[in-house]
Amino acid sequence: MRAQASLDLVDKSIKLGFPESSEFVQFHYIYPKSWCNDNASGKLSKILDPKKAEQNWVDSVANLMPLSRISNNKWKSKNPGQILTEKGIAYKDSEEIFKVVFIDKKAYSLLTNGASGIPDFWNHRASLLAEDFLNRVEIKI
Repeated sequence: MRAQASLDLVDKSIKLGFPESSEFVQFHYIYPKSWCNDNASGKLSKILDPKKAEQNWVDSVANLMPLSRISNNKWKSKNPGQILTEKGIAYKDSEEIFKVVFIDKKAYSLLTNGASGIPDFWNHRASLLAEDFLNRVEIKI
């Protein structure tokens, strides 16, 4: 994953870039592992339980983004829609930060849909990551 975020998504006053950042940067699970484990039953088991899912989405790069340790601890085991709502993080106000962590307007909308948006979010974000990667490795003659 290209970790290109220079500002923290939850707290824009925290710089993530080296050497400006005094804060430790972590790869954060967008849908936290503990939340996924606690909700891996019923309909959600088909995507959250790696034994039932086609792949391990929870540990995939489609579920990771850089975040400061402080923000990671605030997000911890919350559904993304919950933390975005609690912190008043709207797409239009943080669009540039969202874009560099491969969350476009559609992905943001899926995040704020709660549990029902999980499969589409991961698939959509995986396609955004893959498109970026492929554009970087394409050789043109």
